[in-house]
Amino acid sequence: MLSTIFFLFATSIIMVVQSQTWTGTFTADSKCNTAACCCLTGQIVITNYTTNTTNKLAFTSGVKGACADLTIDAATYTGTIPYPTNYTGSLTNGGQTVTLTLSPDSNTISAVDSRNSACNGNAKRNSAIKQFGNTMAIVALVFIGLTKVV
Repeated sequence: MLSTIFFLFATSIIMVVQSQTWTGTFTADSKCNTAACCCLTGQIVITNYTTNTTNKLAFTSGVKGACADLTIDAATYTGTIPYPTNYTGSLTNGGQTVTLTLSPDSNTISAVDSRNSACNGNAKRNSAIKQFGNTMAIVALVFIGLTKVV
């Protein structure tokens, strides 16, 4: 009986807990108002960037709009942020600081500018994240649980 309870508890934890995956290629939506804001546009590529002491994320994206920090000819934004915790980080782009939130399934990033909601936007991951490892762990736990129950 105790092994059955442990099995159900472990299976539920594996099914609920997913690790955050920020790296990948996302496509920005068109919600950000380019007349009032400096907006990330097109594909947003996020990669790991590690220095001697710090884990960071590197962002590369097209930009469009009112970008105070960027030269008039700049069509690309490149920057780094400390690796986010709790699915949230912040990015400064064209003088604007936006809060980035990664969805629990790691497929959507929401950008929110608390000073100007016209600058808010989203980006969707271009390809789904493979959850093969979690699936195999669940299958293994089911198999172990069934052998203990039977």
